[in-house]
Amino acid sequence: MQKEIVILAKSIKNGKYCIAGKDVETKEWIRPVPTEDGKELSGEQSKSYFVDNNGNPVGYPCKPLQKVRINFLKHVPLPYQAENYLIDDSKWMQNYKINNHELNQYLDKPQVLWNTSDHIKSTDLNRYNPNGNSLYLIQANNINLLCTYNNNSKNRRISFDYNGNKYDLRCTDPEFDKIIGSGNNKQIDSAILCISLAAPFEHNSYPSEIRHYKLVAAIYL
Repeated sequence: MQKEIVILAKSIKNGKYCIAGKDVETKEWIRPVPTEDGKELSGEQSKSYFVDNNGNPVGYPCKPLQKVRINFLKHVPLPYQAENYLIDDSKWMQNYKINNHELNQYLDKPQVLWNTSDHIKSTDLNRYNPNGNSLYLIQANNINLLCTYNNNSKNRRISFDYNGNKYDLRCTDPEFDKIIGSGNNKQIDSAILCISLAAPFEHNSYPSEIRHYKLVAAIYL
């Protein structure tokens, strides 16, 4: 099956890429994955191509807001990631990009981002996430980007208001450093954020508790 999606998030994990977007027709979330257990994409797998004047396909790393036509083998949902679709070996073909003002037609409007914490316990998935969705595109307000350091490692977080609740989440958008600039924090009145629910993680401080952390995967000003 072929779907055309507009890419709304592209994060780096372990040197590979987590990519997600929405079907341009149905507005359904789609996360292209190379394996049925939802592994990350390689740089080669996540290239999008166009045909040059000589009829040759030319590939570049796909970018947020780009429309891409992708062939999928099948839907491969996980209990915490219902949006996963298994890619085949064919090339992704790029189309035009959308502009930031067009993002409004792709917004989600949940009452709450699963819950008001920065994570969901695996044992609470059925309670807070019975449909297994792991992606939201939201309009957020009173946003603060904060960068701190721990053993020379950067800790990038975003706090924001959404629908009467306050959230404080880790950010994986590769553009974070560019947006925050030379300082350690930046205030923004309003922005569109892509929120993602991560794979299960066993925190050292909570050895008996498996958590799914929420991440800000993309920031659109």
